[in-house]
This record gives sequence, C-alpha cells and structure tokens, in this order.
Amino acid sequence: MSMMPTCREVARSIASDELATDSPLRRLLIQWHLFRCGDCREYQEQIRGLGRAVRATYGGSEGQPSDIDRLAARILAEPPGKGEAASPADPTDFPNADRS
Repeated sequence: MSMMPTCREVARSIASDELATDSPLRRLLIQWHLFRCGDCREYQEQIRGLGRAVRATYGGSEGQPSDIDRLAARILAEPPGKGEAASPADPTDFPNADRS
C-alpha cells in the first residue's frame, strides 16, 4: 500500500468502521482523501445515513439492548465453523422487526 489510501481502501475503512482503530496517521490520510474525493465523501454519507435508518428502525428502547446489539452479540458468541452455514435467526431475537 502506498502512503495515500486509494478509494477502495477508504471505502473499506468507512464500511467496516476501521477508522476507530486505525493509527492517527492513517486517520489523517483518510480524512485528507475524503477532503479531496467527492465520491468517497458521498459514500461516507450514504453509509452514515444507512446506519441512522437502521438504528431508527431497530434501535432499542431506553435501557434495553437494540436488535442490532442482540444480533452482534449472537454473531460474536456463536461463529459458524468453516464451511458451516449460520443457523437462521430466531424471530424472537428481533421483536421490533415488521412481520407483515
């Protein structure tokens, strides 16, 4: 990788939320890239908007974990083995989901 991240590297960092764990230099380089690249800024806004929409739809009530938090905990607690398909979600895991 060269010093300046490519659009593909910036998009991966944005989508995977790697920015929180990147080094200060890497974050600075990504911010500089975003300053210069309108396409990547637009992608970042799309990802942020998607996150807001998901939280608004599936967010938990005060003091309760959200559906997103429960799903993340389930994924982290029971990763499927190599070549093994994940089990389908239990509908009771997502009480806020629209079941129409």
